[in-house]
Amino acid sequence: MGLRVQYRERLLKVQYLSTDQSIQALFDDVARAHGFELLDYNSLEDSIRALESAKSELIVIDTSYPEAVYKKLLYTISTIKRNVAVIMIGPHAKDYELLKTSSNVTYIAMLNTPVKACDISQALDKFHNAHNAALKEDLSNAFQQHQFQLYYQPIIDLSDNTLVGAESLIRWNRPGHGIVEPGSFLPYIEEFGLLGDMTNETFDICFQQQAAWVKSHLKLNLHINLAESLLNDLSAVSEITDKIQRFAVQPEKICIEIAAELFIAESKKIIESLQTLRGAGFNLTMDNFKVENLQISPRYLSHFNSVKINMFLIKELQDKPDVRQQVLSTIEHAHTMSQQVIALGVEDENTLALLQDMGCDAAQGYFFSKPLALNNFNKWFSVYL
Repeated sequence: MGLRVQYRERLLKVQYLSTDQSIQALFDDVARAHGFELLDYNSLEDSIRALESAKSELIVIDTSYPEAVYKKLLYTISTIKRNVAVIMIGPHAKDYELLKTSSNVTYIAMLNTPVKACDISQALDKFHNAHNAALKEDLSNAFQQHQFQLYYQPIIDLSDNTLVGAESLIRWNRPGHGIVEPGSFLPYIEEFGLLGDMTNETFDICFQQQAAWVKSHLKLNLHINLAESLLNDLSAVSEITDKIQRFAVQPEKICIEIAAELFIAESKKIIESLQTLRGAGFNLTMDNFKVENLQISPRYLSHFNSVKINMFLIKELQDKPDVRQQVLSTIEHAHTMSQQVIALGVEDENTLALLQDMGCDAAQGYFFSKPLALNNFNKWFSVYL
């Protein structure tokens, strides 16, 4: 979650506004071939809300659309407080004048009709290259200027409904874009060779916060994700353990989460990394746990203090008896190994009641709270406590 880069694919999101079904079908085919995720909105209002909430990174506007509609959309683009890339299709190039006064608009191309597949392909390549170049430069600057911050999602003990911890989740306060969700930048971190910087930045913020909580006598476990690939890098693991003394943290109050997908085949390096982290006093959680992960070697499982059940299983808990049995088997197996079980993605009271009946130890999810910026988290737990 917070710092997970493997096993995730990032699709650039494109939004299309047109009444010409043939052009849209052609664009859809080319965009999908280029690996874009297509966003489909039924109304202008939905399109505007998507732009304002940063759900799309590129918008394609067909100027043969009713004039009042696309002009309203162009005006919105010129006023929202983040950068937007635009491709325009059609004969009305003059309408681009509406965008010239706005510094937050990147004009990619004006494609005259009839539009050819090769024209769309070139425009998307141009956008993709510009997007990656700008993102790489901005990410490099982000580390220098400490633009990253952690959001915190509460973890609740299900035996007495007390707050016992929080998972830290990275966010990027990117200039010109506002708060950026991790799905928009984490998949590029390893590609750009910035994984070491990301790890240091995230753990530094996390450890600083945990030390602050200790000083204020707040006894919370702080969870943080570790990128799976770093377990094969013993020097990177040692850098994390070296931070204990630097930040004066209590490592037993830090829980490092590692995705279960990593532990398919045994690796001496990974086992050594787990031993190093546990030897330094950290707790370990196996994240994204599913029933098939019960087959993971005990040489891995024995190093973990807890497992976190896959959120998609939790979402299906009420409706699917086989899923309930899988979750129950996971809880029972974990308890035989003296591991706690955390349910991820709890969104309603009925799911919570089922988990409590099954003996699940803790839970997090929107039923309790969404991830919160530090000041909002402080306000939340002062009320909850």
